Amino acid sequence: MSEQKAAQASPESLAEAIVKGMAARAAAVTRTLLAASDAMQIINAEIIPALNTVGEGYESGRIFLPGLLLA
Repeated sequence: MSEQKAAQASPESLAEAIVKGMAARAAAVTRTLLAASDAMQIINAEIIPALNTVGEGYESGRIFLPGLLLA
């Protein structure tokens, strides 16, 4: 599935889109969240936990450098 089609795929959280490296989907979800939430709330509730998940995956060897960079 292309990233553009993935951006229109089933709803998922911003954190899931970040962890999966889906930039277009993450951007679309972020725009939707910004319409209803404060930016700092989105950062604290979605982005930081997602980056922590990716970082833990990298440290444990489940995620490699390209996946880390995509997130």
